[in-house]
Amino acid sequence: MVLYSQKLQDPRWEDLRRKAYLRDDGLCQNCGQCNGAPHVHHKYYIHGRQPWEYPLCSLITLCDACHTAIHANSRALLPFERVLAALEGMMPNEVVAAEFAQRLESFMQRHNDLAGLCKLTALLNE
Repeated sequence: MVLYSQKLQDPRWEDLRRKAYLRDDGLCQNCGQCNGAPHVHHKYYIHGRQPWEYPLCSLITLCDACHTAIHANSRALLPFERVLAALEGMMPNEVVAAEFAQRLESFMQRHNDLAGLCKLTALLNE
């Protein structure tokens, strides 16, 4: 069995990670800073999918502090991840799924990025 940390060494992940980092100018997309080593974070996970099998719009560059904070609250994100996975499963093809992810990302940006994601997750948990 391959460990997740080993999958992050795969050249396909490294290529996708680099694209996200360059798109975000190497800055944390939550606080706008560059505190410590940047992390490229998956906004959601789908069981069985490899780290490099996500659209670019589903990745975000975060500073170490913001990345740690996001993972500290990861339990709150689980219902949202399940909703995304279920919705993606209903998508007729990858293009529609990518468009949905882009629209969701746009919605989150209009509603204070990651804070909006947390608010939406809280609503889903009620």
